Amino acid sequence: MFKNVPIITALVTPFTTEDEVDYPALDALIERMLGEGVTGFLVAGTTGESPNLTHAEKIALFTHVGELLKGKNAVQVANVGTNSTAASAALAKELVPSPASTPCLRSHLTTTSQARRG
Repeated sequence: MFKNVPIITALVTPFTTEDEVDYPALDALIERMLGEGVTGFLVAGTTGESPNLTHAEKIALFTHVGELLKGKNAVQVANVGTNSTAASAALAKELVPSPASTPCLRSHLTTTSQARRG
């Protein structure tokens, strides 16, 4: 449909009936979108259940998607934003450098205090 236009989509995070990340369903979703021309994925945004994911789940999700995208013409935007500036900054630092997420872009940190200064 679109030619030579980068398309980055917010990725949903599928879950199993046991409330675990459903990695096979996630892989199928990513492969389908890559086949349709998507060139990047926002991982663990609010569409991807970021407020409900644990720190460990986020790291595992970023690592998994990064590994899946290796060698493909696609990028991962790892949402590190939380309600805590310190936690967001720590998560961003933990991911840099991340060999599993090549290339891996980091989302900007938006906090309540930054929004007030706006």
